[in-house]
Amino acid sequence: MTGSTVPLAETPAQESIAPVPALYRLLGNLVVALTLVGYPLVAATSQILGFATSELNIGYRFLAILLSAVLAAWSIFRGRYRLDPLVVTFLAIYTLRMLFDLNYSMLPDIEDDFTFFVAVVLIPILSMGGARDWFDEETCLRITLVVGSVASLMIGFLLVTGAVGANPAAGEDTRATLEFLNPISIGYHGLFTAMAAVVLFARYRRTAQIIPIAVAISLGGYLLVASGSRGPFVALLIGLIITGSANRRANATYVFAGLIAAGATAYFGLPEGVINRFRDIGSDLSALERVYAIQLSIDAALEHPLFGYAYIEPVTGLYPHNLLIEAALALGIGGFALMLWMQVALIWNAWRHALRKEWALPFLGAAMFANAWISGSIWGSAPFFMILWLLRETPLASQEMPRPALELSRRS
Repeated sequence: MTGSTVPLAETPAQESIAPVPALYRLLGNLVVALTLVGYPLVAATSQILGFATSELNIGYRFLAILLSAVLAAWSIFRGRYRLDPLVVTFLAIYTLRMLFDLNYSMLPDIEDDFTFFVAVVLIPILSMGGARDWFDEETCLRITLVVGSVASLMIGFLLVTGAVGANPAAGEDTRATLEFLNPISIGYHGLFTAMAAVVLFARYRRTAQIIPIAVAISLGGYLLVASGSRGPFVALLIGLIITGSANRRANATYVFAGLIAAGATAYFGLPEGVINRFRDIGSDLSALERVYAIQLSIDAALEHPLFGYAYIEPVTGLYPHNLLIEAALALGIGGFALMLWMQVALIWNAWRHALRKEWALPFLGAAMFANAWISGSIWGSAPFFMILWLLRETPLASQEMPRPALELSRRS
């Protein structure tokens, strides 16, 4: 026997240059982008065309499930699928809670909420197992920019033409509301769309795309302000603090953008509805309802500390708009501990990625951390779990291996 007996195919170097198919990468980033900005496009289209939301929504959800299933199967076939034990453990326990409530409780809307949880949260989140191969920030941001801008244009058209569905009796006549889209969803849609445009321009220097980027920033900013929702503004602030304090270049960009925004605000002024929302924190109707639901949720969680009580607060039929309290309400002390662990992991990994000069994922992680404390519900928080999984799964910028497909193309 002469020479090496180790087959070339078994060497680590040979395994590390397996190309990542472009379609696979595109599919994964499409699933992420649709989770962030997909549904508002469906809601706005339904209202413009005069459809019931279910007519288009069912088709859209089926498409999202199909794309997620294909993505997960592709990752498994490539041998690159890997579960996040923290996220999967929590979702598995929470699924059992919803199944129990579905079969043994009389809670309102449990059937619809469970279906929504499975279709919108569980299946797309479980498709993230191969993210370390296919996630690409720029590709994800481009898709978010396109889908978000089209949806923002349609939403803006509906708002400008007066085709809104506000409820004056609830004091929401000054907040942007569509028939199938509430103010907070509009605000977050504007935030995600504007964020994608800012990062594409500032980090990736896509100056040739300045017109669509400027349009996206304008539309996103308009929806963020017009929504009159506190949650997206707080998410924006926390996102800027995390990414700006960890990244000098991002900090300079944010200061410049902040000066422009401050100048525009000083010139035009904020709508009265936005000012009122912050001025009346703790005293407006929605805040009082949330405080009441939080108090009842805490009481129920303390009375049932081991296994929790229900997935929502049964007296008000509301969720407490705080994932930590909601986890204790639904799952007891174990769920509380897991949710606390996930939130610490979310903000910690957002900070670590921000230190490596990344922008989008750290910003989204910080925004989802803020959302988890003031706006979210577990059964509808797909972005929270998805961004957490991506932050934990994708390598830090300086640790990322060269893209195999790009490396091969350079050698050819």
